[in-house]
Parts: sequence; C-alpha cells; structure tokens
Amino acid sequence: MATTPGLSLLRVAPLLSSTASLSMTLCEEVYFRPFGTPAASLRPQANRLLRAHVKSFGVYSMAMTLSFYSLSIGTAIANLTVRDGGLELSKLSSSGGAGASPQSSRLAAGLYLAGAIFNALHFAFAPRDLALIEVVMDEGKVDADKGKDNCTAMAYWVSMNVVRGSVADLPGMVCSLLGFIAAMA
Repeated sequence: MATTPGLSLLRVAPLLSSTASLSMTLCEEVYFRPFGTPAASLRPQANRLLRAHVKSFGVYSMAMTLSFYSLSIGTAIANLTVRDGGLELSKLSSSGGAGASPQSSRLAAGLYLAGAIFNALHFAFAPRDLALIEVVMDEGKVDADKGKDNCTAMAYWVSMNVVRGSVADLPGMVCSLLGFIAAMA
C-alpha cells in the first residue's frame, strides 16, 4: 500500500519541528554566548543591553519554543495513533502500515516514541532555565559585581542550554529522523 501525502506529511512533521527546535537552540548558543563573557570594558553596557533584549524577545521565544515542542511531541504521538498506516509498537504481527515490514513498523514506532520523550525532556530544564532568565531580567543585577550580574547568569544559562540541547533536543531530532526513515522504508 502506497503512503498517502497526508500520511507522509504526518511522518515528516516531527522531524521538521524538532529540527526547528534544535536550530533555535543552536541560534541561542551563538547569539547569547558573547553576552555571558563580554570584555571587561563592555560588561556594564552588556548587562543593560542583555536585560533589555531578553525582556523584548522573551514572549516570542516562549511562543516559538512551546509551538515547536508541542508540534514535535504531538505529531510523534499522532504517528503512533493514526489508524490507516499506523505504526504498532507492541505487536510483532503488525500489518506495518503503508507497506512497511512489521519490524520496520515497530522500529519506527519506538523511534517516534523516543523522539517524543526526548522532546518532552526539554521541559525538565524549565525550572533552572526560568530561574536564570529571572536573574538576567533583574534590574538590580545590572550594576552588580562580576560573578553576580546579568552576564554571569547568561553564561550559566548558555551552559545549561548546551547540556539541554545535547541530552534532549539533538537526540529528539535524531530519533525523529530515524523514525521517519524507518516508517517510510
């Protein structure tokens, strides 16, 4: 049985949205790392600019994050629940859906499930993330000594973001890619 265009779109959707999430993580790394370690002469200005910038983009960043991860998680789960051409995680005698072998169907289902779990893991970092962003936004930290200022908090945030990207975002995207390949095989 050939894969319908709608089913193909559903299969690739977790890959596209998790790739967008990973791209956003990489852009945050590139853009915010310099704010965490500015030259000593630029630190006071960096503290003020960083606070203002985070304040202005925070709502948009949060909306993008929630959109991308909701799409990644939701479409990965939808791939497991769709009736025609469905992927079955637990049945060895699966029809496979869309012409896939039972083993390939199980593999794809497992990878989509793993991708959803890794993408959800992104939110396990939210308490630390939000606490650090709160420090970055604290106007009282603008003139604080090095080590207690907004830039220091941003340096910690960037480090946390690298870890989160490595243990949640990248594996989520890789699982989505491999799940798509297995589902379309």
